[in-house]
Amino acid sequence: MEFSREPIADSDEGRGVPYTCLDSVRGLAALMVAIGHTVIVLQIDGVTNLWTTAFLDLPGLQAVIAKTVLFPANGTAAVSLFFVLSGLVLTLSLNRTTGRWPSVAWWFFIRRIIRLYPPWLVSLAVVGATIPLVLQFGPSPQDSSWFRSHYQEAWTLETWARNLALASVTLNSVGWTLQVEFFAALLIVCWWGIRRAVPSALTDVTLLLAIAWVSSHWNGGPLIGVFALSFYLGSLIPQIGWVVGTLYRCHPVLPSLTLVPGWIMLVTAAHLASTVPCRVLYEAVGAAWCLTVVFESPLPSVRAILLARPIHLLGKVSFSFYLLHFPILYVFGRVTLHWLPTQILVNWPLLVDLTLGCVSIVFAAGLALVMFYAVERPGLNLGKQFGIRMGALPLDRANIPWISRPGIPSVMDGSASS
Repeated sequence: MEFSREPIADSDEGRGVPYTCLDSVRGLAALMVAIGHTVIVLQIDGVTNLWTTAFLDLPGLQAVIAKTVLFPANGTAAVSLFFVLSGLVLTLSLNRTTGRWPSVAWWFFIRRIIRLYPPWLVSLAVVGATIPLVLQFGPSPQDSSWFRSHYQEAWTLETWARNLALASVTLNSVGWTLQVEFFAALLIVCWWGIRRAVPSALTDVTLLLAIAWVSSHWNGGPLIGVFALSFYLGSLIPQIGWVVGTLYRCHPVLPSLTLVPGWIMLVTAAHLASTVPCRVLYEAVGAAWCLTVVFESPLPSVRAILLARPIHLLGKVSFSFYLLHFPILYVFGRVTLHWLPTQILVNWPLLVDLTLGCVSIVFAAGLALVMFYAVERPGLNLGKQFGIRMGALPLDRANIPWISRPGIPSVMDGSASS
């Protein structure tokens, strides 16, 4: 007996409502990062590092408000959400393949390069065209320590070469997540190959325990060692969806109730966990559960938000938006700090930060839309055609969004096929 997820007709481009919701979640995560960056551009009430300052040590109301904003607009939680979501989406993509493992693995990694690298190059072009224009203004006394720490390195040919090769991310600091993504692509296709060769719950649990142990004891080297668990938990979501199905059948409200503690766990981990591995663990578990609920159960109120056109549009361009927002924020921030009177920067830093956020987010979203259609979409199509030619994606299944999962019923349609 084999249960399958059917595509839902009223979805975006026929991909299915759950997949459309995942796009929107990615957009919200990118927005979380953008807002989190925005509120720490200036010193607020004399606090130079708002992120590491405890609530009880905050000297003024503006700093308290800004720190409160950092709870939902939590950049570390958003990154963990990105990684868990990436583990889910990449596993769904691999589950659509029928070729032999070597050809699938080769196609998969080439496709990741085509997907991630061209937008990174465009973001570096934007940096090269804009940042030098504002570096002449120099630092401001009202810079936060975080904002001042960027673009301190001399722009040499070696700097550009290392950033182009993603060996360094000093020209666009958010690029560290791309470094992690490339390492993760290698791991995910290996995990998938093992689980396809030995398909059992024991295999899943053994890999989970091994990866959790490595992540919790990782003390240096590539960051993928810390975040490997996030990607693996994402890859397990299709296998644990039956838990949400059971809850939904008991009572339709139960998945919604469990979504709240999952979200709280995700956004508070950075403020409560004592070590980075603990923080990543809490965030990964919270993110995995939230995504499982969103992907597997029909929550009308949640889906009404995620299917709203502005949020879904932001989700489609979220990768470009994520890469472009910080350089654009830096340009607007440096100009503002140079030209705005010091009295305003000192007395109303939160208002200035929020204004910078609104302007930079709108500007970055518009530029990201252009970048999506000019760079990302052609790359996606090229990756698909490459997969078809290599035999990893057969012609008759190349555009089918659903996956088949033995023994796991879908809450979305409740149908089963033998």
